Amino acid sequence: MNKNIKKWDQIYKDEKWDIEFPERTVQDFYRYHLPKKPKNFKILDVGCGHGVHSLYLQKKGFKVYGVDSSSTALKLAKKRLKIKKKGILKKCSFEKINFPNNYFDGAISIGVGIDFSIHITQRFREEISKNNTETALSKTLNGTGIALLGSAISSIAGFIIMGFAPMPMFASFGQLTAIMIFLALISSVFVLPSLLVMVSKKNE
Repeated sequence: MNKNIKKWDQIYKDEKWDIEFPERTVQDFYRYHLPKKPKNFKILDVGCGHGVHSLYLQKKGFKVYGVDSSSTALKLAKKRLKIKKKGILKKCSFEKINFPNNYFDGAISIGVGIDFSIHITQRFREEISKNNTETALSKTLNGTGIALLGSAISSIAGFIIMGFAPMPMFASFGQLTAIMIFLALISSVFVLPSLLVMVSKKNE
């Protein structure tokens, strides 16, 4: 987990993940599922990153809170959202969110499983520079792949527990996020390696 956090801290420091506009899914979520005149409507942005999605919802009138495991990302989000109060942005892992029960009216989570593909791609790049394609792929999956499996299982377990929350919205959020992380893991371990091999063979 610490390695993962350090990598994301570096990504944010290097400004390699600095999108300026919210994802279409967040805009659609607001357009079709959220009230147009929110009054004390609290939304939790899980994995808020540098706050671009939080800012979008904040401008729509929502009270937005965020959690992320990257200190660098949270500093950028604090600056972007112009937040001075404590407790609005918190540093914690997704399965250890420590807000009171039934505190939020809604939640979003964008890009929670994206680091799986980053880790696989980076490890493969390191291995392919020293080995042939088959050996590089084997070392990537036996090393990083197994580590990601353990990380995904703990995250999925945390969100499955959230799926038993008494508040329907949070229960649905937990269930859908657990499914999303599972699909992200499957894509990163089974689909992405095949694409990496295809690309590496084209460049040989």
